[in-house]
Amino acid sequence: MPMVSAGRKREATVSVALWLFGLCASTTAQTITAFDPPGSTGTYPYAINTSGVIAGYYTHGNDVSHGFVRAASGRIAAFEVSGSTGTIADSINDDGAITGRYADKNREFHGFLRASNGKITTFSRGGATGTGPSGINSAGVITGYYTDDSGVSHGFERAVGGAMTSFDPSGSTGTYPFGINDQDAIAGSYADTNHVSHGFLRTANRKIETFDPSGSINTYPYGINSDEAVTGVYYDTNHKAHGFLRTMDGTITSFDPPGSISTSAESINLNGTIAGSYYDSNGNAHGYYRGADGTITSFDPSGSTSTFAFGINSRGRITGYWYDSNKMSHGFVRYP
Repeated sequence: MPMVSAGRKREATVSVALWLFGLCASTTAQTITAFDPPGSTGTYPYAINTSGVIAGYYTHGNDVSHGFVRAASGRIAAFEVSGSTGTIADSINDDGAITGRYADKNREFHGFLRASNGKITTFSRGGATGTGPSGINSAGVITGYYTDDSGVSHGFERAVGGAMTSFDPSGSTGTYPFGINDQDAIAGSYADTNHVSHGFLRTANRKIETFDPSGSINTYPYGINSDEAVTGVYYDTNHKAHGFLRTMDGTITSFDPPGSISTSAESINLNGTIAGSYYDSNGNAHGYYRGADGTITSFDPSGSTSTFAFGINSRGRITGYWYDSNKMSHGFVRYP
């Protein structure tokens, strides 16, 4: 199995939210390119920048995770943090800088920043028992979470110079930031004293706003764009997952692809197009994108038995991974 962090709320939520999805009626002409780093036994892309450069991780025969970066030309370079027992790349900015996490020999997680020239800088919040970066913006400001010695997670913002500032919404018993935009606004989720998850937006002026879609019993924001539009997933009282879009003025719209019985929304680009995945009644996952006008289009790479879309750039290119009939995962990039 791929190395994952116990605090990796996004992967945990996706695993639950995506165990049921439906085939959308709307499809269009498309070009989808599948790819794998050499020797991969499982490929997991997460992010794509404006130039089409993709970051993620892959495993090979011994199930150790390695980071990779795929150039727009298709050339793939693997990397790992020195001394790491597993490296996972989560986010890439337009300069090609990548952030993510790695495990040391004690299986404790730390953060890393890989510059576009390949130089890797590691970091951890002082006193933390685990540090998990999740997003990086064009300036190189990083967000994510760290876990204190009591096992409580807190949000952080890491400045370009390396200084880290922690933050939590009022009443939080666990904070998990995921997305950061170029104005340093951050979106994510936090748990209250009843272990219920809510969404938050930490605006560019460091004010924290909390929110939930109507009828939500748990809310998990994942993506944010430069207009402070936030997307993610929430669960209703029947424990069914739906996608949502929250605009800057606080208006929240719920959505599902036709036929979906569980929907997750992962990222949103400058144009307001959202990428994500959904499950159909047969338990098969499909990728989709939702245009700014609300139109939803589904897609799957040829031969896919389940498709999971994660990152979308300003040109509408989407990346993620899919499973073949042998249950092996492969990366893909979809060109509009």
